Amino acid sequence: LFDGLYAMAQDDLKQDSVAAIRDGAYDHDQPIPCDCFATGEKWPYVWTRDLSFSVDLGLWRYDAARSRNGLRFKLSGSRVPDASKGPLVMQDTGSGGSWPISTDRVAWFTAARHLLDDKAFADDTWQALTNTLAQDRQYAFDAGMGLYRGETSFLDWREQSYPAWTANDVVFIAQSFALSTNVLHYQALQLAAQMAGERHDARAADYQAQADALKAAINAHFWRADRGMYMSYIGGDGTPYDSYDLLGIALAIDSGVADGERARRTLANYPTWPAGSPVIWPERADQPIYHNRAIWPFVSAYALRAARKTAQPARIAHEIESVMRGAALYGSNMENYELLTQGQHVDEGKLSGPVVNSPRQLWSVAAYFAVVTEGVFGLAEDGHVEPKLPTALVPMLFGTRRSITLKLHDRSITLQLPQSHAGNLLVADRTTTEGTATTVRLKSVQVPDAPLRTGAP
Repeated sequence: LFDGLYAMAQDDLKQDSVAAIRDGAYDHDQPIPCDCFATGEKWPYVWTRDLSFSVDLGLWRYDAARSRNGLRFKLSGSRVPDASKGPLVMQDTGSGGSWPISTDRVAWFTAARHLLDDKAFADDTWQALTNTLAQDRQYAFDAGMGLYRGETSFLDWREQSYPAWTANDVVFIAQSFALSTNVLHYQALQLAAQMAGERHDARAADYQAQADALKAAINAHFWRADRGMYMSYIGGDGTPYDSYDLLGIALAIDSGVADGERARRTLANYPTWPAGSPVIWPERADQPIYHNRAIWPFVSAYALRAARKTAQPARIAHEIESVMRGAALYGSNMENYELLTQGQHVDEGKLSGPVVNSPRQLWSVAAYFAVVTEGVFGLAEDGHVEPKLPTALVPMLFGTRRSITLKLHDRSITLQLPQSHAGNLLVADRTTTEGTATTVRLKSVQVPDAPLRTGAP
C-alpha cells in the first residue's frame, strides 16, 4: 500500500502536468498556453497560494522547470502610473477582496527560494521580491503594530473563520492582522536579506532588520499565554481573538518565528481528532464543512514538518497516517476531508460538505510527496537525510523488511532498521553515501513526547 500510494501520487502529478490552463474569468474560458501544473481536476488554472505551497512542499524536486513556469505565470507588471513597472506577484482573490485585503501572495517566495539555481529565474525572483515587498511596505504595513495587514492565508471564506458579522462588513478583515500572512512576510524578508547579501546590495541589512522586527512583533501580538498557542488573527486595534489555525502555527514553527518552548507548546496544544488535525479551531456549529470541521492534507504536511522540527513522535505519526489514509480511501489525493469521518462528503443538510472538493488537488499531491520524502525518509531541503521516524509506524511502512528505499530521479535513500527499536523515535545512527546512493542505519531513541491533545466533536 505504501508503494502504491506513492505511485498514485506520481500519477496524480502527471495528470496535473498540463500544456495549457484555463478559467472562466479569463478570455472566455479559452486555453492559455502554459507548461505548468493545473491546480486539480476541478480547478484547471494556476493560483498563487496553491502553487506556492505545493512547490514548497516538494514539487520543486519532481519538476523544477514546470514549477518555475507556473510561478512566472503569476508575475505581472503594475497598472499604477507612478508604480514600479517591474514584476510583482499577483494576489489571489480572498473572501474580502483581492490585494490589499488579502496579502498572502508573498507565499510565492517560499516556493521560489528552492529554484534559484537557475540564474534567469533568480533574477526574476529578485526583482519581484524587491518590488512586492516595497509595495506591501507602503500599503499593507502598519508601523504602529509592526505587522502587515491582510486576511489569513488560504482560509479565504470569512464566515468560516472570522466573526459572523464580517459576512457583510469586510472592513474588519482589511484592518486586521493574520499570523500566517505575517509569517509569510517574515520569510520573504529573510529571503530578501539573503539575496541582497549575495548581490552586495546595501539593502541587505535593512531587510534583515525588518525581518527581525517583524518576528518580535508577531511574538508580541499573536502569542496567547492562556491557550499556549499563537492566535490566527487579531483586530486592527490589536484585539485578541480566540481563534487558531494549523497552517499559521505550522508556518510559525517551520520559519523559526516560533522557537524553543513556544514552538513545542503551540503545536502540542493544537487539538487533533482520530482522523487528523483540523485546519481551524474551534469549529463553527453553524457553518458547513469546508475550512470548518475539515482536514486539508497540505496543512497536515506543514504540521508534519513542524512536528519533525520539534521532535514530537506522536504528532509526526498522526499526520503521516492521516495523509496516507485519505489517499488510500478515495484513490486520489483529495483536497479536503470532513474532520470526524475523513469523508470526502458528508450529508448534513445545510451543513453538508466539504462544500467543494476535487481529486488530484495539487497541494494534496505535494503533501503526499512531503509525507514520503520528509516524513518517512527525512530528506531535508539542503539534501541532508535526517530521519525522525516514529517507531509506531515501522510495521506499516516496513512490513517484514529490514530496509526500505526511496528512488528519486537524482538519488536514492535507504533506511535500515536497528536490531531493536524500543524507543519512540528512529533517527540516524550512521549515514554512508556512495555516488548518488545514501544509506542510513537507524537507531532507536526515547524522546519526551506530550500525548496528542484530543478535541471533542
